[in-house]
Amino acid sequence: MLGEPEEAVARSRDAVQLARDGSQPSTLALALHFATVLHQFRGDPDSVREYASAILAVAIEHRFAFWQAGATVRLGWAGAATGAEGTVLLEQGIEAWRAAGSRTYLAYFFALLADARARGGDTDGALAALDEADRVGAVTRERLCESEVHRLRGELLAGRDTGRAEDSLRTAVTTACAQQARALELRAALSLALFLRDRAPNEARAVLVTATTPTGGLRNTPEMAEALLFFGVARSC
Repeated sequence: MLGEPEEAVARSRDAVQLARDGSQPSTLALALHFATVLHQFRGDPDSVREYASAILAVAIEHRFAFWQAGATVRLGWAGAATGAEGTVLLEQGIEAWRAAGSRTYLAYFFALLADARARGGDTDGALAALDEADRVGAVTRERLCESEVHRLRGELLAGRDTGRAEDSLRTAVTTACAQQARALELRAALSLALFLRDRAPNEARAVLVTATTPTGGLRNTPEMAEALLFFGVARSC
């Protein structure tokens, strides 16, 4: 979130290893859970699948219905992110998560569902999932994926309602900035810059300059590579 993904991966790996070395399966499930969240935000479905499968094994062995449901959600997203059918599995995971009595991470899970539906071409379903993420977040005050919800909504609305799309993308940027979530700010700024490229090219460049300065730990991320490509295309126009 803070823009140091390589350090985050290293610390997450250490946390999982410490949990494996211990004797508390619930602690291991928790460490694996946060590893899946980290790699999902990094856009790495293979790592998400690896850690979610490990959660599932621990949950089945120790009868942790809560963690089994959460692992199912992440496995569904990983499937959808790699071109497989993961939406149904994700929906089943959310249903099981609710049945286990938990409301934590529900807004995040609905954002994952929206992303999965969008990847499958179900724009209406994706927007409905984002509305549900908003509804749940208003009750639980969960803000983990707030900027991502706005970004996804903006991208989905770009071909339908440009006014609402622009508002959503701008809100995504300001929300991530307010949360000091540099990685999410860059992702949102890139979406906004692409939206503005033909409408307001100078502002599009300015948005990305702000989000990419300084590069810090984001220099090797896919978003930074796409931002540099954007600058190259912009300068050639």
